[in-house]
Amino acid sequence: MIAAAASAPAYAVSPACQGLCCTAEFTSADQGKLASGVVLTGTPVTPGCSQPPIRVTMTLNMGGTAGAVNPRTNESSSGKYSSEFNGRIGYQGEQNGYPAASPYPIRGLSRTDPGLVLNIGYRTTTTVTFNFSEPVSSASLEIFDITRSNNSNSTLRYTDTVTIDQPWVMGEDLTHASRTSGAAGQTFSRTVTYNDEKIFRNIMTTRAPSPFSSLTFTYSAPAASPVREGWQFIAIDELTFCRP
Repeated sequence: MIAAAASAPAYAVSPACQGLCCTAEFTSADQGKLASGVVLTGTPVTPGCSQPPIRVTMTLNMGGTAGAVNPRTNESSSGKYSSEFNGRIGYQGEQNGYPAASPYPIRGLSRTDPGLVLNIGYRTTTTVTFNFSEPVSSASLEIFDITRSNNSNSTLRYTDTVTIDQPWVMGEDLTHASRTSGAAGQTFSRTVTYNDEKIFRNIMTTRAPSPFSSLTFTYSAPAASPVREGWQFIAIDELTFCRP
């Protein structure tokens, strides 16, 4: 009883470090590298905080089988993921027929400012788990290009959705959003028509009841009905997280 009362929680931090928020970007990672095993370091560390910066190690689980887009056809993408871009650090994705040639630059990213690209077909799911070197009280993901559209059009339909394994709230561009907050595992999507002149940008922030050491992000694409198969992608631009 006495020993237990005297023990500090494993995630206790010095007063100068408490509540400190850090941002981790993908600029330090090699272009084209798979996310599994990539380590990001959160910055900045404030003066007086003697603890080391929080590191984030990523693990990746890609459902289905690897495939490649043929930009001249609407070849079925069911159960596949992009062998070239899914789960990799970069700024481009693959998509059938639009534009005329792949790969396609993702608005908001660039060669010098890459993100984590997730690029999948229908009936496919990819998950990325962010493992923190110490527990955090909250985390936010900046996401580009969630452009779900189920209406008939001259090209394809997109059915992509995202979720995390903590209660969450969504911010930024919420045009035609399915919801603005949800419980752990509830999905977010937006029914919009893609517009080349706009960067679709969302911030997905946890509302965790207690500190956590990992956060799993799920990107999935259930089939539309009727299905016109195709490829779709999103990108995570940066990750922000805070000490308790």
